[in-house]
Amino acid sequence: MGLVNIDDLHAGMVLESDLIGPNNRFLLPKSAILDAAHIRMLKAWGVAEADVSGVSREEAQAMVPDDLSANVLNQAKAELRPYFERADLEHPAMREIFRLAALRWARGAPTECNLCALGPSGHALEDITPSRDMFAKGKGSPTSLVRNEVELSSFPDIYFQINEVLQSPRSSASHIADVVSKDTSLTAKLLKLVNSAFYGFPSKIDTISRAIAILGTNELTTLALGISVLEYFNDIPDSLVDMKGFWVHSIACGVLARILASTKVGLSEERFFVAGLIHDVGRLVMFKRLPFASTQAMLLSRSTRTPLREAEQEILGFDHSAVSGALLKTWKFPATLELPVRHHHAPAKAMNPLEPAIIHVADVLSIAMQYGSSGSVYVPPLQEQAWETLGKGPAILAQAMAQADRQICEILRAFLGSD
Repeated sequence: MGLVNIDDLHAGMVLESDLIGPNNRFLLPKSAILDAAHIRMLKAWGVAEADVSGVSREEAQAMVPDDLSANVLNQAKAELRPYFERADLEHPAMREIFRLAALRWARGAPTECNLCALGPSGHALEDITPSRDMFAKGKGSPTSLVRNEVELSSFPDIYFQINEVLQSPRSSASHIADVVSKDTSLTAKLLKLVNSAFYGFPSKIDTISRAIAILGTNELTTLALGISVLEYFNDIPDSLVDMKGFWVHSIACGVLARILASTKVGLSEERFFVAGLIHDVGRLVMFKRLPFASTQAMLLSRSTRTPLREAEQEILGFDHSAVSGALLKTWKFPATLELPVRHHHAPAKAMNPLEPAIIHVADVLSIAMQYGSSGSVYVPPLQEQAWETLGKGPAILAQAMAQADRQICEILRAFLGSD
C-alpha cells in the first residue's frame, strides 16, 4: 500500500513488492512476512524503507514500535519537549524530526559505538570563571575578531601546497598525491576514512594515488581540507566546551549534510560533508578569543531556553556563523565551502540558498538528535524557506537517519581514533 520507514516496520507486516537493498542486492521477495530478525537485517544493510501491504506511511508512524511500550515513548516525548520549545511542531518536517528524536531518545544511545552519547552537554557553566573579555557589544566584528587572532590567521601549509598544485596547469593527480603524502598524519586519516564503511569500497585502498583515482582530485582535496581543520583545532581546552562532543556534533552534521546532498542531482557529497564538519569553527574562535562572552551566551541560552545563536546575537551583536565565514575567507577557502558555512543559519541571504539550506537542515537534525553538542542545547527553529528550498518531503528525514548512525560512528572512529 505504501513505502514505510525502516524504523516504522513491525513484525507481521507483508511486503508489497520485492525488497532490493543498496547496490541492487535482492533481500526479500514479495509477500514475505516480516519478523524481528528480518527488520534487524534490513537495518544492518542500511535499508531506509520498504513497500508493505495494507499500511500507509502515516498509519505505520502512528504505531508504537515493537521494541518500545507506549509509556516509554510518551515519557521520551515529555522529556524532549522542553528542548524543542522554540521549534514549530506544527510544521510537518519539524514534527517528523521530533518524532524521530523521541524514538532515538526512548531507545537510548546507538549500539554501533559508544561515541554518540545522547543528551545535552554536561558542562556546569556556572562554575566556569574565565577572565572578562575586553569586548563590548557593537565594538567589534567577526572580521576584526579573526584579524586580531594572528595565530588563527595562518592555516596549515599543507592546504596551500595542495591548492598551489591544483591551480598549476602542469599538475597531475600524482603531484597532488606527492604533496598530501608528505603529511603522514593527514595521509593516515584519509586512508582510514576511505577504507571505512562510510565509503564501502570492495577492496582496500592503500595509497593516496589510488584514493584520488577512485574519489577524484577535488573530492580527495576537500576531504584533506576538512581533516586539516579538525587537526588544527585539536588543542582547544575542554574548560568551555566538551571537544569530543563538539566534534561528534560537527561530524554528525557533515554526515547528514552528505546524505541530504546525495538526494539532489549534481552536488558533490564530499563538499557538503566538509561544510557540515566545519560549520561551527567560528564558535571555537569565540571560545578561544572571547571565553567570558561565550560563557555568558551559553548561560543566557540555557536560562531562557533559546537557541545559542540567538543568545550570541544578544551578547555579542553577531553569531558564530559570521565568525566561521570570516575565518574561512581569511584562510582563502573556496567560496563553495565558505558561503554555505557563513549562511547556514540564514540560507535565504545566500546567492545559492540550496547549499546553506542543506547545512541548515543537517544542523537542526543533528542538534535535535543530540549527537554531541557544540554548545547549543535547545533545538533551533527549522526555517520554512530553507526546508522548501531543499524540495523534499518529511520522509527524507527518516531515510537520512536510517543511514546516519552507522556512518557517523565510522567517521568518528577514523577521525577520533576510538570506538
